[in-house]
Amino acid sequence: MEIEMKYFQEALKILGFYSGEISGEMDEKTKEAVRSIQKIIGEEPDGEISIRVLDYIKNRLGEISVRSADLQEYIQDVIDEEYDEFEEDFLED
Repeated sequence: MEIEMKYFQEALKILGFYSGEISGEMDEKTKEAVRSIQKIIGEEPDGEISIRVLDYIKNRLGEISVRSADLQEYIQDVIDEEYDEFEEDFLED
């Protein structure tokens, strides 16, 4: 299984598992991040990237994307409401 390590590290960082530099290398901090995920998913924490680790990361990133979309929709709703109120006040004058 070939993994582009810099993208993997970026994903770990986004999820809060990795705080090191995006080096593109499977360094000790990256292995520790993988071990943390393995403990969560009930895998032996050996620091090796497995399909289950990748699946966990994919699902968590998907959750963030959904929450981000919900937040964007909420913000747009607020903007629309404010605009409607502004428009009503402006047209009254």
